[in-house]
Amino acid sequence: MPEQFRKGVLVPRLDDVAAAAGVARSTASRVMSGEATLTIREETRQRVLDAAAKLGYRPDTRARALRLKRTYALGIVVPEIDNPAFGTIIRSAQKAAIERGYSLFISLADKDQPDTALYRRLVEGKGVDGVLVTTISDPGLVDELRRRSIKHLLVNRELEGHQGSIIVDYVEATAQVVEHLVMLGHRRLAFISGPLHQYAGQKRLEGFTKGLRRCGLVPDEQLIGECNYGWAEAAEVFKRIYVASAAPPSAVCAANTTIASGMIAGARSIGLEVPDELSVISLLDSPLALMHVPAISAVQFPFEELGRLAANELIDAIENGSEMENVRLERFRIAERGSVSSLR
Repeated sequence: MPEQFRKGVLVPRLDDVAAAAGVARSTASRVMSGEATLTIREETRQRVLDAAAKLGYRPDTRARALRLKRTYALGIVVPEIDNPAFGTIIRSAQKAAIERGYSLFISLADKDQPDTALYRRLVEGKGVDGVLVTTISDPGLVDELRRRSIKHLLVNRELEGHQGSIIVDYVEATAQVVEHLVMLGHRRLAFISGPLHQYAGQKRLEGFTKGLRRCGLVPDEQLIGECNYGWAEAAEVFKRIYVASAAPPSAVCAANTTIASGMIAGARSIGLEVPDELSVISLLDSPLALMHVPAISAVQFPFEELGRLAANELIDAIENGSEMENVRLERFRIAERGSVSSLR
């Protein structure tokens, strides 16, 4: 950092950023405001951002907000703050928002603070310019946001007839997990989901049945269970399914790694070894999968990309009035670890 900016002697200005980057002041201004219609080389844009970071330059968002009658803030409501998927989405969306000169207000919904109340609190008095919608207990909320002219984007969920969402492909990923297990010789597959009234549960169940039918197998309702993502509850659900089945499953798809871990504990409690006698795969990866013994095979989704794209898509709509599209991120990966083996 130049000497004149050390120890708070002078506050770096936009002119200083432009000079350091070797660009016109107008170009530096448009880069720092995150203008979506700006067409310059990525190298030039990065040079401006690097110069701003080196000088410690921060745009005066208050003046800009007053001039344009914006808050330069986004809101997001999540049902779980410790869920690895939501955590990654939040971090990525916040980083993208900051790069565009926006703040991200985060609210956690629970039984005492339902999501609808939190969304209303965010938008009342124009507290935010737009909302990232990750949880919807009342579909009427989206109509309310539309009536209030609040820009909003559905994140990792869809609503029929709604334009403006970005999702990962739970259906196809789950179907391919089923196909993978069948290729390993498994024909009796169980599925333990989170709450099936929720979006993720419905999509994973759709993918599970789709995968079975692709392989010429008929879904067995007795091998499908649900729980509220609890470890101990998952263990009990698995034991109930396994003991009650005349032809027990040799492999199980679990909604996430907490459920998978609970199932493995339940399997061991009735004398089953994983993966020798039971293969287990999680439909959502997390750090727990690697810490577990055996390490749990799991599906990895591009949640970091999803969060970044969601924030930028919403900001583009706010600033340019652009129409938001329905985007499906089709990329995913099955990380094979120690909890799955061929049927012996």
